[in-house]
Amino acid sequence: MSSSIRFERVPWADVPWDELDRFADRTVFQTRAWLGFLAASQGAEPVVARVLDGSGPIGWFTGGRVRRFGLGVLGSPLAGWTTAYQGFNLDPGVDAATVLPGLLRSRVSCPASPGSRPPSSAAATSR
Repeated sequence: MSSSIRFERVPWADVPWDELDRFADRTVFQTRAWLGFLAASQGAEPVVARVLDGSGPIGWFTGGRVRRFGLGVLGSPLAGWTTAYQGFNLDPGVDAATVLPGLLRSRVSCPASPGSRPPSSAAATSR
């Protein structure tokens, strides 16, 4: 399974928040409002990516990208964010350990296009 795992970063405006919020293991730290808070308070660029096995979706990844000491760092979360677990929301039967190597190979932590960031005025107030 892990060799066919891909991550497809979804632009902020296109994230299907209702779909993500239906995962039973979803936490407040993976919500649109919390990611907006991290963008406003930490300067984090939200990262929301669909996890695919072959061509079909098997879950989601949530985190944030920041620059530290000139390097881009993907946090899910990072120390100082006052944030507990983010990371994966996967379909039943999908093991995060089999998906993680795909994340490490992906380019999901690369800077996104400008439309991938939450609007600064609406980020913290959105659902």
